[in-house]
Amino acid sequence: EPPPADDVDALVARNAPIVRTEKPRSTQRAEAIEAATTAREYVDRGGRKQDLLYDLKNDYFRVVREEDVPDGLAWLPPGVVFDREVRDAGGRWNSSKSSPYHATVVWCRWLPDFELRDSAGKVTRGAWQVQWKHRGSRTVSHVPKEDVRVRAAAPAPAAVPNH
Repeated sequence: EPPPADDVDALVARNAPIVRTEKPRSTQRAEAIEAATTAREYVDRGGRKQDLLYDLKNDYFRVVREEDVPDGLAWLPPGVVFDREVRDAGGRWNSSKSSPYHATVVWCRWLPDFELRDSAGKVTRGAWQVQWKHRGSRTVSHVPKEDVRVRAAAPAPAAVPNH
C-alpha cells in the first residue's frame, strides 16, 4: 500500500530509496525524474511531491523497503541496483550470476553528472558506476549508458552475492 500524502514528506525527509517499475506510462515524466533512486532525488530533479504520491499509488515507482536489501549490504551507496547486465571491454555481457571464468556484476548505479570520455576523446554526460568481482577481488569502473541493460522488472537482491 503506497503511503498517504502526508507520508511523502517523510519519504523525502529520510531520502527513502525508490525504484521505477516497468509499468508503462502514456505520458512520460522528465528523464531525470524517471531515473531518480530516492524520494528526495525525485523532488530535487523537478518532480513535485504530489506527482511522487501519484506515481507510488499507481505503481510507476515503489519504495524499496529495508527487507528488500540483503543482510550485510546496508553499506552500499544510494541508488544501487542489482538487476542489470553489463558489457565488458571485450563485448561480453556479464550479470550477477557467479562465474569462475569472467567477472560478475555486484551492483550498478547511474551517475547522471559523471563525465565519461571514450577512446576517441568524446565526452558524454552520465555513466553507470559498476562494481565487479573476479576471483575474489573487486573493482569499480564506469561504463556508458548503452553498456548496461535491465534483466528484471524489479530489484532481485536475493541473487546478489554477499561477499
